[in-house]
Amino acid sequence: MALQPCRECGHSVSTEAPTCPNCGTPRPTAPREDYPHQPAAGPTVQSGRVQQIAVSVGGWIGGGFLVLVALGTLFTTLLATTLFLLAAALLLPPVTAWLEARLNLMIPGKARTWVVLGLVVGAVFSIAASTTTEQQREAGRAASTHAAAVRADFQTNHAAIIHRMDSASTAHNYPLAVSIGDNHEIARCESRAEAQGRQRQGAAAARASVKASSE
Repeated sequence: MALQPCRECGHSVSTEAPTCPNCGTPRPTAPREDYPHQPAAGPTVQSGRVQQIAVSVGGWIGGGFLVLVALGTLFTTLLATTLFLLAAALLLPPVTAWLEARLNLMIPGKARTWVVLGLVVGAVFSIAASTTTEQQREAGRAASTHAAAVRADFQTNHAAIIHRMDSASTAHNYPLAVSIGDNHEIARCESRAEAQGRQRQGAAAARASVKASSE
């Protein structure tokens, strides 16, 4: 299929297209003599050219903006960057002209708009998912750091901590006592598990010693 300019607006269109996708002229590549009722030139041609220029300028602005957004998300999520670049490619006039000239692929304006919106929405969801995942990782690292600090504090100051709990209970300050206990519950459990492990190891060593002496 060859491309020829529309007789009304000058937009490149396939010779087999029933209507011009830009201005809607029927059989846009047919000779003007076949349509004597249509004026040779006039407001229709001028408005078509103005519309074509407006679409081109809008494509440059929208495509350039999406390219900048894609560069901004380059180090955030590769999927969002790819989607933004695809949306920009569908808007930039050189890309659309290349698609028409090389692949004979003409995407109507409304379909192009919906595709671009879908790509942008997908990119936004990708950024949101990546941000949520990173926040969860940060929260996990913070919780791990806090737990390690609590364990170290309990191992170093367990006597003073137990004394503070007893003092708070004696003073009937039960919320404080519960708070101290909750803060060090994990540390106490792990310390108890370590102590039980050492006891089991000592018992095993004692049994082995007794067995060796009996032999």
